[in-house]
Amino acid sequence: MKKPQARTAQQWGDLVRSASSHTGPRPRVSIWHGMADRTVAAANAAALLSQWTNVHGIDEDIFTQASLAGHRHRTWSNRKGETVVELCLIEGMGHGTPVRRTKAQARARGAERFMLDVGLSSTLHLATSWGLVHRKRAPGRK
Repeated sequence: MKKPQARTAQQWGDLVRSASSHTGPRPRVSIWHGMADRTVAAANAAALLSQWTNVHGIDEDIFTQASLAGHRHRTWSNRKGETVVELCLIEGMGHGTPVRRTKAQARARGAERFMLDVGLSSTLHLATSWGLVHRKRAPGRK
């Protein structure tokens, strides 16, 4: 977790391809990393990025960057324009899962050691972007 092995993007991609005889479409991959994480080095996120851009056959240097709740969010698309790899780098976040607490959740206590309130929920973002949930619209809006 501190330092991934030195491999080329091709070598990382070959590990995925050799793990299965699957020849169909590959899954969309979402990589999230806290920039203050002292458990898992940021180099691991970079290695995953190289691996999955290679698996999808896309150029790692061609991406779109935007801000997602104030954090750096990059996306890589395939020839169809579909996002197939995304990377979200959370400034100031340590080792854990990024969450955005509601007022009710802020009052609740429980197992939260690795649930880090950074104003952005990775779980909700993924579920929404993968079409698993839909955001509610304000009353009167279509």
